[in-house]
Amino acid sequence: MKKIDFSNLSKKQKIAFGGTMVVVLVLIVVLALFVPRDARIVFYNDRITTGPGSYGFEVAGTNLRIRQSGKYYISGNCTEDALGCTVLVDKNLQDVTLVLDNLTLTSSYGAPIMVRKETNVQIILKGESVLTDNDQREGAAIKIGSKANLRMDGEGSLVVSGMVRNGIKGGKDSSIVTEGGNYSIVAVNDAIHGGDRVSLLGGKFMIEAGDDGVHADKFLTLGTYEEDYDLEIEVKKSKEGLEADSVFILSGKIDVTADDDGINAGDGTGGDDDIADDEAVNNVQGDVNAGASGGDDVNGGVIDNGGTPCSAKSNNGQVTKQRAMTSGSSIWIYGGDIKVNAGGDGIDANGNIYFYGGRTVVWGMEEGGLDEAIDHAAGLVINRGEFFAGESSGDELIHEWISSTEQGFIYAKGVFEAGDEIEVINPEGEVVLNVIVPKKVGYIMYTSPKMPLEVQTQASNGWRFHKK
Repeated sequence: MKKIDFSNLSKKQKIAFGGTMVVVLVLIVVLALFVPRDARIVFYNDRITTGPGSYGFEVAGTNLRIRQSGKYYISGNCTEDALGCTVLVDKNLQDVTLVLDNLTLTSSYGAPIMVRKETNVQIILKGESVLTDNDQREGAAIKIGSKANLRMDGEGSLVVSGMVRNGIKGGKDSSIVTEGGNYSIVAVNDAIHGGDRVSLLGGKFMIEAGDDGVHADKFLTLGTYEEDYDLEIEVKKSKEGLEADSVFILSGKIDVTADDDGINAGDGTGGDDDIADDEAVNNVQGDVNAGASGGDDVNGGVIDNGGTPCSAKSNNGQVTKQRAMTSGSSIWIYGGDIKVNAGGDGIDANGNIYFYGGRTVVWGMEEGGLDEAIDHAAGLVINRGEFFAGESSGDELIHEWISSTEQGFIYAKGVFEAGDEIEVINPEGEVVLNVIVPKKVGYIMYTSPKMPLEVQTQASNGWRFHKK
């Protein structure tokens, strides 16, 4: 490269060149100060180290404070410190990304990750990270402030232990969204508790909770219409498995075990009129009163191969017992493979329950109890969904409370012991569903979009149950 001979430059040229160099240096400084760059941060038990050129944060011992929007790669191991091992994201930041790369944080002084109000944060999981909360004040391993938004994704895994109260907790009007990642969450209270909306679109979850598995004050959405993400949720232990004012299940594999209600709509703080703007609700409105009418119930089915003969019916759209439809505290199921085993009500809504797709197998309280597989205060709509239920035989049987349907069903009353294998067989002799009874029940029911309203239930020419 040819060198510049400054000796041949005039005084004006030298001044102009010097001025240009000053401008360039100023631009470099401005870019260094204000253009976001990835920061690399490593936790240790007694300190935090940062990579060269990292900025946008402050460090105090083993506490990290994010002060600017940007992307922060965080790794290392800090299992305890007198002042905690924490990541705090300041309020009113609009674009913060935390890449958790094999990060382990345990804290008794503040939540391991805290996001202040009105901040948008994305967490990307890389490798295996572990967050443990022992703090009495914050009460969560990940704490989100009011009106803050948290989005989680990645191919890594996250182990969350809420040893005092919650696993992941959102404040008032906050939102929690997941698109990917593997999560193992154990909490004394709720595993995931969102202030406004919780949307688990994708990811794999293993949950054990002393109270709710997943709770949203207003809206809980699981999966997507187009099944854009893979979603698997296993609530292995909970008081109530999934709870919100309004619950939407669109896709995914969902398995819930609960001491009380499995899926519950009604205990959230929501129920505002803005629910009508939700896409899922809008799709429901045209179908609420679309049930068929006319015809008579068809009686006569049996349980074959040694089972006790029981009555069975197919529905024709007529309402046997009617409750008024309502718009609040309801559950919409559009898809997914759903299994619920509840000590109380399997699926419980203070409003309506809608089955518009997917396959749902739900077990309510065992024989002798008063709670049911399906409990609703208003309407029960079954159009296009495949549904099997088992519960204690009582006065309020599921098929008697269907408000609207476009498909037939069969039911049976008898004695079904834990461990019994029950098959649902179609008129062609094919097994369309096989279930193992988890507890003693006295009533079972099955309905499918493939069952016409006029279906006959006699074993010779119709749908039937087969107890092996």
